[in-house]
Amino acid sequence: MLKTNGPLQLFPLLRIIVFLIGGIVVGDLFYGQYNGDWLLAVFALLLVVLVFVRHHALWSGACLGVLVACVGVLLVHFKRLDAAQCQLGVPVTYQALVVSLPKDVGKVVRCRLLIVRSGGEPVKSTYQVNATILKDKCEERWRQLSLGCGLEVQSVLTAHESQPFISRFNYRRWAEANDIYANSFILPADWQRTDANRLYALLPVVWQLRLRMQLWQQLLGGAFDDMSKDGEAGRLLRAVVLGDKSGLSRTHQEAFSVAGVSHVLALSGLHLGIVYAFLFVLLSQLLRLWRHCSWQPMLVQLILLLAIWGYVLLVGMSSSIVRSAVMLSVYSVVSLLSRDKMSVNTLAFTGIMMLLSNPLLVWDVSFQLSFAAVLSIFIFYPFIYSVVAHRTSFRPLLSLWALISVSVAAQVGTAPLVAYYFGRFSNYFLLSNLLVVPLITVVLYIGLLLLLLHVLVGTLTFLPSVLSWLTHVLMNIVGWVASFPYASIENIWLTPLQVVLLYLLIGCGYGLCRYLRKMVHFHRQFRNQGR
Repeated sequence: MLKTNGPLQLFPLLRIIVFLIGGIVVGDLFYGQYNGDWLLAVFALLLVVLVFVRHHALWSGACLGVLVACVGVLLVHFKRLDAAQCQLGVPVTYQALVVSLPKDVGKVVRCRLLIVRSGGEPVKSTYQVNATILKDKCEERWRQLSLGCGLEVQSVLTAHESQPFISRFNYRRWAEANDIYANSFILPADWQRTDANRLYALLPVVWQLRLRMQLWQQLLGGAFDDMSKDGEAGRLLRAVVLGDKSGLSRTHQEAFSVAGVSHVLALSGLHLGIVYAFLFVLLSQLLRLWRHCSWQPMLVQLILLLAIWGYVLLVGMSSSIVRSAVMLSVYSVVSLLSRDKMSVNTLAFTGIMMLLSNPLLVWDVSFQLSFAAVLSIFIFYPFIYSVVAHRTSFRPLLSLWALISVSVAAQVGTAPLVAYYFGRFSNYFLLSNLLVVPLITVVLYIGLLLLLLHVLVGTLTFLPSVLSWLTHVLMNIVGWVASFPYASIENIWLTPLQVVLLYLLIGCGYGLCRYLRKMVHFHRQFRNQGR
């Protein structure tokens, strides 16, 4: 049997992502105090040193760690250089595409603009700004604004304002991680429509796909609104199935948060896993005539990957959904090789790929929560599940305990971060998840089937009524749990050091539980041998 020097040797990619994150944090903290050319020189020097010490395990490992950290610093440096092209505080003429649905807010219209050209020249890297456009009372040109339309604007770009201290959530960090670099207040005389097709041609392929899928999302969301008799139910369906939470009221969002099930509104592994299972069953039935063909599994996985990434583009490519898509892509590939499909290495590989594409995702709350939840499930779920699994083989009980184990494991990993960023801990999260997760699975299955039939057949009558009723049941359950006395603990203010100490305490508690369990096992073996 192959022996390792320790548990971490089993997860080499975990060590790499730790060094990469460390380099990103250092590069962000000290940005502006180092020279990019010197960084490249240090990187080249480390590569040379690594070649000479490659046969020495300790020195090669240390050199590789520093090399990866240097990559993190370089990534931040180049990302900050891209952000520096956004000129703040001076009038700028730019051409942009509207990449979010314009929202009528009193005297202004708010939307997000993707800047493609600035000062008459294409930008090196496209970036977004939050635009607030003042309505014109006479011609009402603001009504021409729509998703995907092109604008030529002259305005002053301003930095993100600090948010009220109601939580630790740092909006500026989140905006930078999502390539939103500035705000802009635009007067009616300072903008006009321009040819959108010409701007589309200058976009990267990914952004072209995203914008076209956003138009599809708008059309499908409108189909949900038409099929649902209740507007609030339709908006909740848009949030659950399409990831569009713009129309969901603050009251309902707060109820989901208090009940501890706000994760069902943020598309993540739960949703993508349901979609994957739905498509896998559908494709398996459609291709059952070719089940004896050797290339059938490969064809199924290829179609699944195309469909999954199409769905990711459709719902907006948030950090959590991209993480799930990358992991499912790895799962699809290694399933053909009969290897370990889901592991900590898979999660680490996913994180490395995402950070290489955008290092500032380290500061994205959804990125942190998503990875914390999945890593916690990998670590704690087998231990929690085995408590009951070793004592019974009754399948309904095991299924119920599996759901409980996943909910508890995910909560353990995310609770310190949720308390830090939002100052809240939901006391009835377990009850909420036991009731909501099975229901949301049914809602998502019917919603996907309904969208598919709507595209193929047209107007339907029976399924929309069922889906609307289930959505009402879902909202009533969430509202019922949120109305319980002491449904949540509010106003929790933690420091970063306290968050780290909480995770250390959780790790020590987990280690103690495993040790006590091992001692009980040895005691039972010793007692049985004595007999």
